[in-house]
Amino acid sequence: MSNGIFGAITDSSRPGVPDAGRRIQWRKIQDPGYRFHRPPGARANGFRQSWGGQ
Repeated sequence: MSNGIFGAITDSSRPGVPDAGRRIQWRKIQDPGYRFHRPPGARANGFRQSWGGQ
């Protein structure tokens, strides 16, 4: 799924996908280096784009 945050949440909510999948996604967000993957000057928009590229 390449729907950004909502795609990740939807994937984690599907039957057969363990709850650990959602925690892994959040750990990636909280990774100190993860914020640098966003384009400079872009906040929410760049954040969504970085997720959509997964």
